[in-house]
Amino acid sequence: FRRLNGPFRPPPLPGHRRARARACALALPSPLPSHGSRRHGAPFRSPSTLSSSFSSSSSSPSPSGPAPRPVCVKHVSGVDMIDAEAWWGSVQETPVREKLSELLANAGVEFWDDSRDFVKTPTVSLSAIGGIPLRLRGGDIPDGCVELSIGGSGPVVSIADLADSLRRQMGMAAFPSYLNPKGIAPLPMWNVVAEHRHFSVGHSASLSFVMAGHSCAVENEFNCQRDVVHLGRLTVARTAAQVRAPVVVPFEELLPAYKMVKMTVDEQIAETKNRPEGVSVGDWQEARFTIASASKAHLAVITGSLRNFQKLVGEISSGGKEREYIELLRKLNDSLHGILPDMFQPSDSYLES
Repeated sequence: FRRLNGPFRPPPLPGHRRARARACALALPSPLPSHGSRRHGAPFRSPSTLSSSFSSSSSSPSPSGPAPRPVCVKHVSGVDMIDAEAWWGSVQETPVREKLSELLANAGVEFWDDSRDFVKTPTVSLSAIGGIPLRLRGGDIPDGCVELSIGGSGPVVSIADLADSLRRQMGMAAFPSYLNPKGIAPLPMWNVVAEHRHFSVGHSASLSFVMAGHSCAVENEFNCQRDVVHLGRLTVARTAAQVRAPVVVPFEELLPAYKMVKMTVDEQIAETKNRPEGVSVGDWQEARFTIASASKAHLAVITGSLRNFQKLVGEISSGGKEREYIELLRKLNDSLHGILPDMFQPSDSYLES
């Protein structure tokens, strides 16, 4: 990987667009084109130093084994982030039946097993600010900074500056109340708003997060909040991506039981390939794949205003919710607190209140 750790200027190569799209998944040390060489119509755009910015999986390969698999996530200034463009590009050429497990792995999800059938730990990662996707690169981007996906090579900004931009936007949303008689600048106006806890101005700013590796069962909790946040989620059963979906196992002691259930489900789905005449492919797949348990792993993109995220993470203090749901909310709130600690309190404080 030494070649990817520093800047380089490779000549154009045949098939370079395919190599670029696969770089995240395969961690190929082959040259990738710069943004300036992107041709019109390429479905995904990735930074020229794509693979160097991603952390590797925790397992170290043997000298003769495969290279460590990269994941398209990075911890920046206390916030878990994901390069969504690179993440989707990482499975562009992956068979649809393998895309789910590959996407989960590339989002940093931990598994109990090497075959990636049993999910251990989900992830929640910031993917966009104000509707603008984030790009992650290494080498030439300072610590604590990200690239905004604007044009071929977007501006590089610090997380602190992005947070202040959100504060200024919320400060300006407060101007109409009294028409700012004292002529206060937007950022100081936000300080006044935060002091009085008038957080309704948080509706003027939005964030998006990728949730990966949660169960179908707990996703129903987020489905019930769709008047609060937008949820772009994986279709439950009508897609071939669900033919051998991984399952979420919260405790290692339950692995033997989950393995037996998954083996039975996979066998029964495999034995029901023959579709009756008059039944559409989608309807037949939905009927077959619904056999799977509610523990099958999912992924979703959750988007909301800062104010609505405040309402959502407030359920951390709810006593009757599922453990997995609360853990996802804690992961979400940890990043929100990392960005705006003056608006989102630490996750533990919800339990103390």
